[in-house]
Amino acid sequence: VTIGSRSSIGWEHASVGILSDLDFHTVRISQGQDYRLGKMGYMFLNIGVEGRVETRDLTNLSTAIQGRLAIRTLPVGFFVGRMIIDAYLKNENRSQLLLGSDTGLRGYAVNRFAGEKRMLFNLEQRARIVHSPLLDVGSVLFVDMGHVFKESELMNPQKLNTSVGMGFRVSSRQFGWPMARLDLGY
Repeated sequence: VTIGSRSSIGWEHASVGILSDLDFHTVRISQGQDYRLGKMGYMFLNIGVEGRVETRDLTNLSTAIQGRLAIRTLPVGFFVGRMIIDAYLKNENRSQLLLGSDTGLRGYAVNRFAGEKRMLFNLEQRARIVHSPLLDVGSVLFVDMGHVFKESELMNPQKLNTSVGMGFRVSSRQFGWPMARLDLGY
């Protein structure tokens, strides 16, 4: 059952007159769709494109496809999956997509992988251990798979790096604590 959709269009202007190094426009378009999977869970999909327009030439084009799935598996648990496939095309700024540790591939050094095209898949089994007005504590088992490719390389799923691990989550609504995470991956 479709429960909602999101569309957005954005435009920005940069000018040498307002402290930019160049005159250009940035255009951004995205479309998202949300689905409820009965009482089992939810699925969220999003696709987006962003580019820079300078003197009628489109440069620094980035594209992204993202999906997230959450399915109830236990009375206090969820299976969660995430997929991101994105790329820079006509990349004149030499911007890089990154993977490693907090950028999506736990168990590897921060920003271990860099390039212009990225594939990332995360699978998690989450369970709530403690749920009280004062404190929420949860656990997670995960598998992360991903790789970043150079612009000239084909995106080949056989080159994905894999890590597995576990983690804990702690938060408190009463005290306004944001969620603290500890993940150990190999």
